[in-house]
Amino acid sequence: MCQERHGNPSLVYGWLAVAGLALYIIFFAPGMGLVPWAVNTEIYLEDFRGICGGMSATIIIMSINFLSFVDAIGLVFVIFCMPKTKGLTFEEVSNIWKEKAYEKNNNIERIVEQAST
Repeated sequence: MCQERHGNPSLVYGWLAVAGLALYIIFFAPGMGLVPWAVNTEIYLEDFRGICGGMSATIIIMSINFLSFVDAIGLVFVIFCMPKTKGLTFEEVSNIWKEKAYEKNNNIERIVEQAST
């Protein structure tokens, strides 16, 4: 007998990805995600714990924001500087990069020739 399949396979894969992401977050949170905050409450002397904990929290939050900033710069680079390669073969993409590289070399050679004359 032939069994009928119900449901969209891409929908199943989408929910599988969401479940995997949820599991990752659930298991990361009590692990290394909490370590910097727990360590900061224990390593400082009691007299300086408040100010040092505040400084450490500031550094942790700044580092998270810095990484988000770097991600944003990378996204802008990809959107505006990367050539469109949808539907192209590897050879065609390789030719695009070779043309860009040789174009730069030709410009450099042209500048050198103009400077020598």
